[in-house]
Amino acid sequence: MSRKSVHSPIRLINLINKKMKKVIAGIAALAVLFVVASCGGVSEGDLVGKWSVDPSSVEITMGDGIPSEMKKMVKEGQKEMEQEASEDLKAATIEFKEGGKLVISAEGESQEGTWSLDGEDLTIGMEQGGVKGEITVQVEMDGDNMTATLQATEIVKAIKKAMKDEPRAGEMIERMTDGMDMDKMAEGTSISITFNKK
Repeated sequence: MSRKSVHSPIRLINLINKKMKKVIAGIAALAVLFVVASCGGVSEGDLVGKWSVDPSSVEITMGDGIPSEMKKMVKEGQKEMEQEASEDLKAATIEFKEGGKLVISAEGESQEGTWSLDGEDLTIGMEQGGVKGEITVQVEMDGDNMTATLQATEIVKAIKKAMKDEPRAGEMIERMTDGMDMDKMAEGTSISITFNKK
């Protein structure tokens, strides 16, 4: 028996082992992707229904572009604002209806709007004082809890659109921002809030 023929079965076994490891690794990777895809996504069916706000869940993240004195004011005012708004927020609801319609109810009044979902991006359209606007939030689902995160860059985008459509909005925004750079302030700034399905 030649030396080459003795090693051939061992080489063959090693080669099969390497191929099997790649196949197993590939199957494992596909399984992980499937689990991630099935857990992480949000479907329209998940959203349809009536939701109430959890006032204690409000979380504000402030980016580096916000002046420190403004950060301090926001932090000091957040607790007071949460306490004052808590009862109003508890009574407020948002209802996602099939067909992309929504109704927001608060303080005995209701307002209709629209919604659409693209992955985890939820776009809400409303009309306020004759000005139409859309804003997109990122949503995460955990059973009957939905956390919506609004990036400040989305707010700036909506403000800039409103400024184009309605000149008075531009004047009001300029007075509110007192000449500060909105884009810089928006970077890294967000607000998130959790809703509970009723």
